[in-house]
Amino acid sequence: MCQESGSYQRGIIDFNYIVAVLKEIKEKQVKECVEKKERGTRKVEKPFHIKVALALKFPKFILNKLSLQRKPESRNFLVVNDDMKRFSLDFLLYCLEKREKLHFDLSLFECEKDRKEILKFVRNKLYLAIFDNVHKNKLFDENDLKYMQKYKEFFMNKQKKANNYVLKAKNKEYVLPADFRMIDAICGFYHKYGTEILPSQIKQNLINRDFIDAGAYIGDSALILNELKPNKIYAFEPSKNECDRMQEMMKLNKNSNVVVVQSGLGSKEGVLNFFGGGVGGFITDKGSEKVKVTTIDSFVEKNSLNLGLIKMDIEGYELEAIKGAEKTIKEHKPVLIICLYHSGKDFFEIPNIIKQWDRSYKFRFLNLNHSHPIVDRVLVAY
Repeated sequence: MCQESGSYQRGIIDFNYIVAVLKEIKEKQVKECVEKKERGTRKVEKPFHIKVALALKFPKFILNKLSLQRKPESRNFLVVNDDMKRFSLDFLLYCLEKREKLHFDLSLFECEKDRKEILKFVRNKLYLAIFDNVHKNKLFDENDLKYMQKYKEFFMNKQKKANNYVLKAKNKEYVLPADFRMIDAICGFYHKYGTEILPSQIKQNLINRDFIDAGAYIGDSALILNELKPNKIYAFEPSKNECDRMQEMMKLNKNSNVVVVQSGLGSKEGVLNFFGGGVGGFITDKGSEKVKVTTIDSFVEKNSLNLGLIKMDIEGYELEAIKGAEKTIKEHKPVLIICLYHSGKDFFEIPNIIKQWDRSYKFRFLNLNHSHPIVDRVLVAY
């Protein structure tokens, strides 16, 4: 358990808080623009431009409070990747749609630095949702910059070997395919998917139990989870291509206890649409590929698993998959490592649901990628 304490007052993230943060961001940017103009800076951006499509979704009273300016559509939507914008817009629109019921209780997280990390995450989400141009240095603090330097040093431990890479991380070696995106190694191989914060007794209780890795990609997360000495890891991935690559990854690293399962996970069994592939494929109504979907409850029961851990990174479908694991969570109380950064509903609803099912869970909110303003933020529950 985190032992930090401080004067920070525990509170609630509700719609009033969201509006207050929006006003703070707007006032700060207006001040910066005025200061630039007074200094004679050649290029002075007009404050707080937002997209027409987004402005139309704001209630009038927010537009009036913030004096937001509408800007015609431009090709330069954002100078960062599309997922960042998509995730951030989803978050803001969820806040608008659920404004009467919006409620995130920071007191569920006992650690001071976790609560501060949550508030920074929310602010970055709102900032990225609204602005066309992002000055990323505004979104990081001194601690983030220190981690970025550590990441640079970490990546220097990569060596080419035949057609693969060997990555040395914390007295371990991992064999990775040559096309593996090293940026994806931060969450897993550097931060160990957050498993290092688990108390020693919890880790001891995980030995020889079964794990579910939902959104296993090509098996990088399974390699990390295997260090906890499970019986078997059932690695779920809807895409056949990624499943085939995962099999190869397990052979490269001589892991024999990882069972590759070509399936998605949801709240009920069936067939759903899947879009894209690789590290960012996701279930969606408009997907071009049909994939089989099962539930964790069904899979655990059919295979008589003694489940000890669920890791979940499934691109915004986490809430649905959690709903399909209610019986398992209540009966087995597995350690949970659940991504909360993809969607607003995941962030606001998943912690509440888990606490409703079992009040004894302890929560941590971890930043597993300090080089990115919003991705790889996870709930660790044990």
